[in-house]
Amino acid sequence: MTLTTIYLIALLIHASIILIPFPGKLLNRVLRGIGFPGRFKKEAIPVKPDPDSEMNPPVHNVLRNNRNVRSFPRKGLLLMAGIILLAGTSCIDDIELNLDPEQYSRLVVQGSVTDADSVQTVILTKTIPYDSHEPNPPVTGAMVTIEVDGTGYLLEEVSPGYYESREFTGEVGKTYILNIRDDEQTYTASSTMLQGFELDSIGFSRFTMGWPADMPHYEILIYGQEPPEPDDFFLFKYSIDGEWADTLYKWSIYTDIFTNGEYLDGESIAIMESREDSLEVQVMAMSISEDYAWFVNDAIFNYMPNMFFSPPKANVQGNVSNGAFGFFLASSVHFSEKTMLYKSDFFSD
Repeated sequence: MTLTTIYLIALLIHASIILIPFPGKLLNRVLRGIGFPGRFKKEAIPVKPDPDSEMNPPVHNVLRNNRNVRSFPRKGLLLMAGIILLAGTSCIDDIELNLDPEQYSRLVVQGSVTDADSVQTVILTKTIPYDSHEPNPPVTGAMVTIEVDGTGYLLEEVSPGYYESREFTGEVGKTYILNIRDDEQTYTASSTMLQGFELDSIGFSRFTMGWPADMPHYEILIYGQEPPEPDDFFLFKYSIDGEWADTLYKWSIYTDIFTNGEYLDGESIAIMESREDSLEVQVMAMSISEDYAWFVNDAIFNYMPNMFFSPPKANVQGNVSNGAFGFFLASSVHFSEKTMLYKSDFFSD
């Protein structure tokens, strides 16, 4: 089950807890306060007139004397109309914040160590103002090292803001420490490489609820043995014709909370769209920490529109010290075989 699905279920439960008690005594008191008689505690008893009886009262007397038949007072209607009008025409004051981009500039770190090859990369940039459309400026001239088992490796700046080391390959179970020295400031982060997920194969199925409706959509299915250790988290990415989908909302975070130690037989991890007749698809599985899973999840929801119970937007916190943003991750990486997808297998012309 993906982390996004669990988050939405928790959000619905939270909403139901808030909403369910409200229509009780509190709502009754609110309605009475604005002039509405509130909920009826007794059902109205129907009165069946007897045409031969002299004791039969006029209909208007029956309605007037029956406590269970009540009308909505005019003052209540006027008050409710006023509240709705006020809510729809409330004033919003513009607040201008004089923020100095230099004073509030922060370091942004995007670093990783993997066991896939011997190239370990750290990308350093600076934050930019909220309303800026310029790319984040690179941080040049920094001293960047990665330490493991008491040995430090100096990363070389191969291009502005890009630092690399080809001196070592990551290993599962080891902890890696990132050290950055920039502008007389020191930043550190650490990450332990967890066991990865080995993909046996991948498959596809037709997804019928995609939008736009005339666009072919496919589910990507994975097959493989989930490791027996509990509380595993994995990040799945996919590539189409050699181009990796590196947009956050196209990533898939998976947790084994319901499938620990089981064989994943066609587990859906992503939805892709394409009008091409044939595609070459590959999936990459990365072991990640729970902290990184929430880091990516928070970053994705930070770019989504606010829902009814959504909290205000905020900077996404990573694992780098000294007020820097971003994340340093050690990850075990596995790739599936490149698999062909043919549109004709799922859609008829």
